[in-house]
Amino acid sequence: MWWLVLEKEKPETTVQQSRVPHVLVVDDERAIADTLAMILRYAGYSTSVAYDGERAMEVSQLKVPDMLISDVVMPGMNGFELAIWFRQTHPNCNVLLFSGQTTTAELSQKAAAAGYSFELLAKPVPPAEILAHLSRLCPLPAAVPLPVVQPASDAPTAD
Repeated sequence: MWWLVLEKEKPETTVQQSRVPHVLVVDDERAIADTLAMILRYAGYSTSVAYDGERAMEVSQLKVPDMLISDVVMPGMNGFELAIWFRQTHPNCNVLLFSGQTTTAELSQKAAAAGYSFELLAKPVPPAEILAHLSRLCPLPAAVPLPVVQPASDAPTAD
């Protein structure tokens, strides 16, 4: 078993300038989906989680994500089928797939034959690698410094 420790300083003098990108994480392995969503939230993204393709489609109708990160091999709808549905339904949504299965190559070829190509990462994917892909495909808005308010020099003092 491995543990991931994240440390991050959160400056109190910044505010997000624009909307935070929303990421939908889909994996039938709940621990993976929940952990990845937690890492992404900690990094500054807004997230939703689904544990199968059908639920991911429902969730995306409630809040359209900017990014779909999905496992490929899942019961029912596989990740490539889900990614194709996303490209057709939410064309502005970026897609990143990951898999630890060797059967993924055949599914990737079927998607390519249908005219679709997706970025595919091999499990296990280090969180830093996922964050690097996200920062390229779906960057966080720049933080803007807040003005520092100084007390007036002529402010009344308590006696």
